[in-house]
Amino acid sequence: MTRRRRFTSRDFLRFAHEQPAECAVCRWTKGERVPAEELHHYGDKGMGQRSDDTWVTPLCMNCHRLYQGKRFLGFLRAGEHEVLAAMQRGNIELLSAYVQQQER
Repeated sequence: MTRRRRFTSRDFLRFAHEQPAECAVCRWTKGERVPAEELHHYGDKGMGQRSDDTWVTPLCMNCHRLYQGKRFLGFLRAGEHEVLAAMQRGNIELLSAYVQQQER
């Protein structure tokens, strides 16, 4: 079985870390504006693996902890599809800002 290579981009991750972002989950599911403290890799991956660097979203420390491991049940109570949609919106905002910056 051929293993897919993970796409990495240090430039994008550096850019994403420098952005003053709000937690994607709190913002889109609760309507709260909580500062993001972590970039979370999510997406198509297996246990103990990290997804491509383009699949990151800003999360506050609380949401990042809830999303990890057994605490994921807290996210499921919030509505799994709403949470994943919020994470994708946060990811799209980061990617759009990065592309606009690259075009300048």
